[in-house]
Amino acid sequence: DERPLADIEQTDFLLVFGWNFLSAIKWIHLGAIFTRARQNNPNFRFVYVDPVFNTTASKANQWIAPRPGTDGALALALCKLLIDNGTYDTTFVSSYTFGFAEFETYLGGDGTYDAIPKTAAWASGVTGVPAATITQLAADLGSAYTLGRKICIDAWSGPGHHTNATQ
Repeated sequence: DERPLADIEQTDFLLVFGWNFLSAIKWIHLGAIFTRARQNNPNFRFVYVDPVFNTTASKANQWIAPRPGTDGALALALCKLLIDNGTYDTTFVSSYTFGFAEFETYLGGDGTYDAIPKTAAWASGVTGVPAATITQLAADLGSAYTLGRKICIDAWSGPGHHTNATQ
């Protein structure tokens, strides 16, 4: 009955979409957890995606501001880049997911589901975020994965709350 919280304190790379958690009264305890994560982990990196520069954005290593309601396009382009670069856990995917091949086909835009490839250039046109920023974020995530860093991506409050979130 409650949203599970990410283990921010044990995360090396935190990517949060659209949740101003450092100003949320209900989650007031997260400020101290976030501060400990940043102070105690030399590998800690925080990227925040939100159209609004707010308290949480002010504490990010990188703030990315897409047009409102376009977080999903950014997330799709990141997925495509990570898959194309092979920087994802193939064992996990083959063991615990269903429909990955179809998702990969959708991202490629072969016409089966959608004719538009979900490239960084496409996402840039939708989101207003430069394609180079999207590509670099994917490279940073891929590098963190390759180095065995602990990655947390919280997308519930951005893409997860959009009317097309099931995509």
